[in-house]
Amino acid sequence: MATVIPRMISDDILLTLISPLYIQERWNEFTRGEKVLQTGEPLSSSTLSKVRNILKQIFGFGVINEILEASPMKYLNLKVPKERLEMTYEKKRFKFLEGEEIDWMLEVLYEITTRENSRVEFYFDSAVFLLHTGLRIGELGALTVDDVDFENNCIYVRKNLISQGLKKEEFQTGGTKTLSSNRTVVLNPICMEIIKRRIEKNQERQEYVNIMMLDKDSSYWYPLKGFIFTDYLFQNHMGTPITPNLFTGFFNNKTSRKGGSIDDMIRERYPKFTKHITSHVFRYTHISMLAERGWQLKEIMDRVGHKDSKTTLEIYQQVTKDMRKNQEEDLKKITFGSKFLED
Repeated sequence: MATVIPRMISDDILLTLISPLYIQERWNEFTRGEKVLQTGEPLSSSTLSKVRNILKQIFGFGVINEILEASPMKYLNLKVPKERLEMTYEKKRFKFLEGEEIDWMLEVLYEITTRENSRVEFYFDSAVFLLHTGLRIGELGALTVDDVDFENNCIYVRKNLISQGLKKEEFQTGGTKTLSSNRTVVLNPICMEIIKRRIEKNQERQEYVNIMMLDKDSSYWYPLKGFIFTDYLFQNHMGTPITPNLFTGFFNNKTSRKGGSIDDMIRERYPKFTKHITSHVFRYTHISMLAERGWQLKEIMDRVGHKDSKTTLEIYQQVTKDMRKNQEEDLKKITFGSKFLED
């Protein structure tokens, strides 16, 4: 938002010139012409909504602090263009992986994380854990050993990692997104195995760093100079917990490896693959898998910590719609009595 909002209202525009009419005109131009810098695509409806909401907060702050007599946003109803809402809906429709797409992604991811070096292996564990739990990436990053109940095979989700704009030494945990996000998530044997492996790897790494610290003049110590000791479960080779930036960067960076982004590498091997992988893809995929297995809407919402049923329901409806298509095809294959009706 710090880079998007100044593209609508310039930093050097005088406050006294920011009238309702000015904002409306800029909004009209902004929604028509502004594009995502990285992709060149039109700004999404969610981005436009965030811009609108933050502008309301900024001008509201001005009123509270008696810098403005009234907020120019008070008189406006800035609308997100209908076609942008439809674009967002279409994108969301295909935002989870299905069937063989999951196998393709994991196959490529496993090869990358085992071929490159041990520094990136935790990305595979993170991806599998997200697929099986539907956690938000911030919830995954905040997990520590204290959040694991080994006796009952579950984790207690009660915090979120705060990392945006902070140095890694300053990372902290705060409350979850909503009250309904505080929940107990039951784990299957695969997830429990991943947790045990993460604990073991983290302990081995910290013991190695402690040994290297005894001789800081050693050439082996220098690469570990920025290491931080943390108790996060899903941490990289420098002790830094998984963050949205780390996760997205690993999957979407086109220059850090020969084959391009993870998406590119999957498509190179499996041309039918058309999805774009983000951290939320794993969350939505988990929801779709539960819907396929007959979980009720409320049960799914409780597991993934959704307060509002909108997102869960959209995925649920898409999955069940596809299931109905398959059921219709199966019904066509049942032909009892057809020979008596041929005449």
